[in-house]
Amino acid sequence: IEDDLGAIRNWRLGVPCICSVPNFLNAEHVRAFRRESELRDRYGPLLAITKVRRIATPVLAEATWPEYLRRLRWSRNNPRKLLGLLGINRFDFLAGWFMFAGVRRDG
Repeated sequence: IEDDLGAIRNWRLGVPCICSVPNFLNAEHVRAFRRESELRDRYGPLLAITKVRRIATPVLAEATWPEYLRRLRWSRNNPRKLLGLLGINRFDFLAGWFMFAGVRRDG
């Protein structure tokens, strides 16, 4: 959503919400958040955020075992990606979404 803050301003005060934002840039994403503090800085003035969860992308999403093994082999020179594919710190090393809940407040 290009004007995400404008959209939130249209919500009634006190309305509960559940939102998600990516932690990775993509041609389809307007913005991405690497840290929870960035998310709170942007949306905190308009939303009383009560809970934030990190949802990592599945390691084998839409990949067969041979494709997964191929990805492991190709990432051998990229330790961060290799660790993410092994399931270690997937959210930071591969990709994911911050999912957060809150209530619209005056801001």
